[in-house]
Amino acid sequence: MDSEDFYKDECLRVYKERNYPEARKLLIRFFEDYKPNTMQRIYARLAMATSLIECMQDCDSPETYATEFKSHLEKYLSELKEADLTGLAPKPFLDYFALTIKFSLIRDIPEDIQANVSGSFRCFVETTYPKMQENDYLDIWVGEVDNERRNFARPDHIERTIILAEALLGEIEKKENLREYRVGVNKILADVTYFYHFAASREGDRAKKAIAYLNAVLEDSPNDLYAETFKKDINKFSETSLQIHRFHHDSNTRLGSMHVLSEKITGQCPKNASYYADILGLNRQLNALRAITMLVKDKQPAVDDWQKLDPAQMLTPLVKERKWPDHCIIPKGESSEWTFWPEYTALVFENLMKNSVEAYGRNSIDIPESPCEIRIFYQDKKIEYLDFAGGIDLAGDIFEPYRSSKGVISDAGLGLTQARKAMELQNYKINLAQRQPENGVLFIIDFNKKKKKRKK
Repeated sequence: MDSEDFYKDECLRVYKERNYPEARKLLIRFFEDYKPNTMQRIYARLAMATSLIECMQDCDSPETYATEFKSHLEKYLSELKEADLTGLAPKPFLDYFALTIKFSLIRDIPEDIQANVSGSFRCFVETTYPKMQENDYLDIWVGEVDNERRNFARPDHIERTIILAEALLGEIEKKENLREYRVGVNKILADVTYFYHFAASREGDRAKKAIAYLNAVLEDSPNDLYAETFKKDINKFSETSLQIHRFHHDSNTRLGSMHVLSEKITGQCPKNASYYADILGLNRQLNALRAITMLVKDKQPAVDDWQKLDPAQMLTPLVKERKWPDHCIIPKGESSEWTFWPEYTALVFENLMKNSVEAYGRNSIDIPESPCEIRIFYQDKKIEYLDFAGGIDLAGDIFEPYRSSKGVISDAGLGLTQARKAMELQNYKINLAQRQPENGVLFIIDFNKKKKKRKK
């Protein structure tokens, strides 16, 4: 079998099957044992580069493949200088350059091995000129930037987009003939910088960076409507965000003061007073407000928020507030204290109780003397919440927003979503029981810490 037959019948066959590790091995044999000519090597190196990129993306230690990739890239560029490029199609050159862009984004590769995109860009332009022009490779680079921006399967796709876009910007800045490219790249950077939030990033910092990119757009294209409109919108958003931040700060301060006063009033009020339940309700609403302001920010309880408490002590005021009988709470086993944040946990049961009341009304069922049963299984660290309000539609995930059978009105359908989030932020769980009662609903609230998944 000669070199051409081996390449077509063996290497390309396995390569097209996307068995990239095996294709790599066959291509190594092709280069070492079959002594291909320059043109055969040029075609084969693109398949090798693709196979190596795929191998690197699927392994934990890409260094070996990275060394091979860099070696084949250098040989490919050297062979292009030797060859007559007149009869060659331009697509392989562009595809190989696109692979060098992907290579530059692969992590855990030593800096002395990893290729620099700008360096590869200049080498490809210089080697393939005049057959290929600078703009041909710039189009590929811009396309890869946009591909990364839309690569939602990767959690780090925005960081990768910014890396590629800023590298591209460094290559084309101050070149009069490349204004159009700069305008496009600066728009992408303004968009991803402002709208995609990074860990610990501040809205004000993102706004400043985005406006800097938009100003750069307006330098190259003074009447660009997109840049002008986006700048105005960012300024409006920033002003609104600042007002919200101030409101949130002032609200928290005042809520804290109101909570202290409410606790004093609760302590001074006789428990047999007719208005005691109303005072408990007021105190509960204040506590719930603080919990909700933290919940919308996905904040876990602070260190001082956690308490060791018998769950019955947290549940009893909720039952009394609604003037439901104490025997709604049913202890199972010897009482004990669990660790949780009472505010988040109370919010969970408050939503369940509210849902029950609404379900009784919706299904034209008179609220019974005991509207629910809250069974505390102390040994298992689980609580069952059961009502008798006609059952629930089990289609789909009922914890998703707006899964309510009440229809999308006001805040309908958000209670269970809020309850699940409040449990998750404590690393606990709430689920529907696998077996449901015939004319009611049964939830399992689990206070056993969820096991953290090991990172691969």
